[in-house]
Amino acid sequence: MIGFPAHHSVLLTDTFPEFPDALNQLGEQKIILHMFQKGYTTAQIADIADLEELKIKTIIEENELATV
Repeated sequence: MIGFPAHHSVLLTDTFPEFPDALNQLGEQKIILHMFQKGYTTAQIADIADLEELKIKTIIEENELATV
């Protein structure tokens, strides 16, 4: 992890085992939203990310609701 000594990242993952998954999910969402903002269609993003198009649409819709 950036900004933390290595022993702190071990403690975080030991204390919060869901932490790496949550971090990966946030990164995935950020990439999907960035691709959508750049003009990629949901079908193109789904194909590239190897995810269901419905999941891509859900992520985009949830982001739009959160920014309103």
